[in-house]
Amino acid sequence: MKPTKLFLALAVAVLLGACGNKNNKIHCRIKGTVPDSTYTMMLLAPSGSDFRVVDADSIPVVDGKFAFDLYVDEVMPYELVSMEEHNLGNMFPCEFFAEEGTINVTFYHYERDAKRPTVKTKSPTNTKFLEFDAERMRRVAPTLQEIDSLNNISQWDNPLMGELNELFYTTLNKCAEDFIRDDNSIVGLYLLMFQALRMPHSDTDDLLYTKLYKEIYQPLFPNHPLSMQIEEWIESRSIKVGNRYIDFTAPALDGTQHTLSKEIDDKIALIDLWASWCGPCRQTAKSMIPVYEKYKDRGFTIVGVAREGNREDMRRSLAQDGYPWLSLLDLHGKNKIWNKYGVEGSGGITVLVDRDGTILAVAPTAEEVERILQEKL
Repeated sequence: MKPTKLFLALAVAVLLGACGNKNNKIHCRIKGTVPDSTYTMMLLAPSGSDFRVVDADSIPVVDGKFAFDLYVDEVMPYELVSMEEHNLGNMFPCEFFAEEGTINVTFYHYERDAKRPTVKTKSPTNTKFLEFDAERMRRVAPTLQEIDSLNNISQWDNPLMGELNELFYTTLNKCAEDFIRDDNSIVGLYLLMFQALRMPHSDTDDLLYTKLYKEIYQPLFPNHPLSMQIEEWIESRSIKVGNRYIDFTAPALDGTQHTLSKEIDDKIALIDLWASWCGPCRQTAKSMIPVYEKYKDRGFTIVGVAREGNREDMRRSLAQDGYPWLSLLDLHGKNKIWNKYGVEGSGGITVLVDRDGTILAVAPTAEEVERILQEKL
C-alpha cells in the first residue's frame, strides 16, 4: 500500500473509531430479554427520574428482545422499566450503572411472575452493586417471608403487618448505611442519594446522610451529578416554617421567563407546585381560587408551577380548572424546582410565604391560608 493510501486508511479507521464511541463517551450496551410477555416498549432514564415527566429514551421490544446503546459522560445509575407496567402503576424497575461494557437484562411479567428483573454483567461498578443488592435481599428475606405469609391469608390489617413493614425498611436502611460508610465509591454515593431522596426516614436520618455526604463523598466526587442532587436535597431540608423560601425562575406557556422573588415581592404568597396528572394537587389549587379572589387586592398572590412532560397537558388543565393567577411551567423537570423543594417524587406541594420571605405554612389547606391572611392582612 502506498504511503498516501496507508495514511488515508488510518485516518478513516481513527474517524470511525471516534464516531463509534460517540466522541469518547462511556459506552454501555444494554441487551434485554422479555420472555413470554406482551411488553412492547421499555423506558430508560437516570435513576430517580419521574417517568411521568422526564424525557426518557424509548426502546422497542421486538420478538421478546430489545437492545440499546447508551453513551454517558460519567458512570451513572439508570433505571429501565416496562412502559406497560409503568402505565398500570405497578412495576419492578431494573437498576444498573451505565459504564463501559455490556448489561444483559431479563424482565418478567409483573403480575404473573412477581419477579424482579435480573442483571448479568462483568462491569466492575455493576458487579459491586449486584453484590450489595444480594446482601440486602439476604438480610430482608426472613421478614419478606413473614409478610408474604400474612398476604397469602389476607391478613393485611393484622397489627403484625405494620411491625413487619417497619422492620423491613429498618433492615434495608441499616444495610445501605453500613455500605455507604465502608464503600466510598460511586455505588456508595448513589445509595446515599437513594436513601436521602427515596426511602422513608426521620430528621435524625437527614442529619446522618448530610454528615456522611460532607465527610466522605463530597471531597471524593465534588462535581458528579449525584453530588449535585444530594446538595439540592440538603438545601431542600430548609423548606420549613420559619425559614426562607427558595427562589427560582421558570417560563410561562408563552415562553416569558418569570422570577419568583420579583412576582411575590412585598406580598403574602402561596407557591403552588402542581401537575396535570396529580388529582389532589389540582383539588387543592381549585380550593384556593375563592381565597385568591377575596384577598388578591389586599396584598395576597399565588404563583403556580406545573411540572409536565407535555406543555399541552398543562394548557388543558388550566382551561379546565381556571386558575386566575400566574402559572409557570417546569417542562420535564429541567428547572429542578421540585428537587429544590424536596418533593421530586410527588405531584407537588404548597408553601405559604410572608412578605419578608419567611415560610408561614407548608401544605396548608384553603381554610388555614384564609385564617393566616385574616391575621396578617
